[in-house]
Amino acid sequence: MRTIAYRFPAELSSILHIVWGELEDAVKDRTHGFHTGSLATLDEGGDPDNRVCTLRRVERDERLLMTHADIRAPKAMQVLARMRGQSRMPAAWVFYDAGRRLQVRAKGTMHVERDTRLVDEQWERTSVVSRRCYVAPHAPGTVTSELHVNIEPALRDRRPEMEETLAGRANFCVLVTRVDELDAMELAADGHRRAGFVWADGEVRGEWRAP
Repeated sequence: MRTIAYRFPAELSSILHIVWGELEDAVKDRTHGFHTGSLATLDEGGDPDNRVCTLRRVERDERLLMTHADIRAPKAMQVLARMRGQSRMPAAWVFYDAGRRLQVRAKGTMHVERDTRLVDEQWERTSVVSRRCYVAPHAPGTVTSELHVNIEPALRDRRPEMEETLAGRANFCVLVTRVDELDAMELAADGHRRAGFVWADGEVRGEWRAP
């Protein structure tokens, strides 16, 4: 379990720095509580639709959180449909690190990237084992007549060769959330500490919030 190296200080700017630092660390550290988070979007009917996703990249200066997806997956299709209609997809992440006793909620808007330099970079960073997901025979969420792990039979029990994964690039995309609001709460027996940050008109407003 990760140890608490510090507590929230009394300066809002310091807390914001801590939160972005934790998110950046989580990309590189699989044991970090923020390495996976709950990501919520809206389905075709406007109902909330959430799932656990791996945090793959963070760009602090641009306020971007990224995860990988199969372009055939419902979450990607939902965002694409909004983009075609020239509207934005609201998105919300929730992260919790039990060792740090820290919860972070991030709200903003999401878009899909497919054929950009960023996606090429993320594809190159993806292991051949993970790439098996993108050469899956069925689109994620497809109803099947029996239990199906959705991995090509020839690739189930071994590490694929690089050439066997190349076709998956066509299905690989990156879901990018631009953060407009962060809410951070640190739990403690002597009283929780909570702060919020909202970006608007090119500026960020920090505020204390009751836990």
